[in-house]
Amino acid sequence: MKKFLAGFNKHIYLWGTVFFLAVNLFQLTSMPIFNDEGIYLHWGREFYQGLGKGYPLMVAVDGKQTGVPLVYGLLQFLPIDPLLSVRFFSVAVSLVTFLAILAVYKKVSEKRPDIFLVLLLTFSPYLLFFDRMALPDGLIAACYTLSVLISLSLFEKPQIIKGLALGAVIALGWWFKSTILIILPPFLILLVWRFRKKDFSSGRLIAAVLAGAMIFLLMVAPIIFHPDYQRMAFPESNRIYSFSEVLRQAPKLFTDKAPLYTAWFADYATPLVFMSFLLGILCLIKKKGYRPLFVFLVVPILAEIFLVKIFSARYIVYVLPLFLLFSYEGFSFIKQKSWKYAFLFATLLSSMTVSLLLIFYPGRFYQLMEKFPKGREDLYQYFDGWTSGYGVKEAADWITKDAGERLSVVFVRDDSGNPEDAMYVFLRRDNIKVFPINLLGYFARQKDVRLYFVSRGVQMGGVEKYARLLKRYDKPFGNEYIGIYNIALPESGS
Repeated sequence: MKKFLAGFNKHIYLWGTVFFLAVNLFQLTSMPIFNDEGIYLHWGREFYQGLGKGYPLMVAVDGKQTGVPLVYGLLQFLPIDPLLSVRFFSVAVSLVTFLAILAVYKKVSEKRPDIFLVLLLTFSPYLLFFDRMALPDGLIAACYTLSVLISLSLFEKPQIIKGLALGAVIALGWWFKSTILIILPPFLILLVWRFRKKDFSSGRLIAAVLAGAMIFLLMVAPIIFHPDYQRMAFPESNRIYSFSEVLRQAPKLFTDKAPLYTAWFADYATPLVFMSFLLGILCLIKKKGYRPLFVFLVVPILAEIFLVKIFSARYIVYVLPLFLLFSYEGFSFIKQKSWKYAFLFATLLSSMTVSLLLIFYPGRFYQLMEKFPKGREDLYQYFDGWTSGYGVKEAADWITKDAGERLSVVFVRDDSGNPEDAMYVFLRRDNIKVFPINLLGYFARQKDVRLYFVSRGVQMGGVEKYARLLKRYDKPFGNEYIGIYNIALPESGS
């Protein structure tokens, strides 16, 4: 065993990569398509179809910039399941996060990462759940972690190239989701703190930061100066408290939301990992190398607590790698070796058990969360509600088989999410077309076309009297279902 551990640790980045990918790529579709995944994949499909028809670029939708449809649409040209293709991309991005946090650990601790850190990062249920989904949050986590790594190096030895790299990474994240700008508050706090030293490198640091700001502006300019972007109304202002609102209700915001954020860390990361995190804070807060990491971890969370109206566990995934670093170092707080390794073993075993449950039996993972009400409430959208993907792919596959080679039209409600967006994504055969239900009348007299309707539970879009149930897929944890109907219109089309 010692020889194996020594060999693994000697080539930690190589074997860590192999191990990380082996775990994260396994059973990649055990979780069905989530509501937002369907939306983003549909955006990607529409993006490239719009290019062929001369439609304007999709410059920004609901806080996500062009990078989402650009990449998610491009990946759907691969001859594999479209959801799987984008989830492969998500895992590749999460590998960047994994390697970056190993590099951060090596920089601040001046120690080589080992197999135990690899296990903790790989088998974190919190990261595993979201990193394997086709969501831009994983890319934001990668860009955030890389930005932390570059920032640490920049403060240590200012160079123009590092400033350019930092600006480019933040700009890349912004092309997908403006959430990446949360890196700015902790960075500016540490920048001001760094200037207090008043040493000879301050001038070079200023030059590097200005270079980074310049490359950031150059990279985001194609979007922010696009005419369509200028005309667009953004919903972000409705999701953020104003300065006066924050001042008026700051204590209430903290007492209401801080316990919720704490519960997410404790529930999704497992209680023992959270306990080791608390030990890590006690152990490392006085160490200079870890103080910047503490700022990069805590400041964004505080910003979300006081500023953001709508929040979810997945919106703080980008700080999870830093959280896990403190958790790993928490074991060093225990001085007695036997107790330390016993606690380490128990922590890793609990984290690995929950992670494997999540990979093989995600439904059991959801049922486990009954013991953690806050975690279960957040997971409702992925398992219980209409936003969950249960029955969606099955419905698309059933229609594909039932339609055969016949020209068929599948109608959905003119709405976003599951199952509507997902039908556009999964039904990609030439003889099957998907349309919103308000175009139903156009097909009334076309007798050679088979008409289907896919419902979101009881929501029938007004076609109840024309619909005959063909197949129903019940969601396993609630009352919601996906219904497949045959539509038979009167000859008059009335």
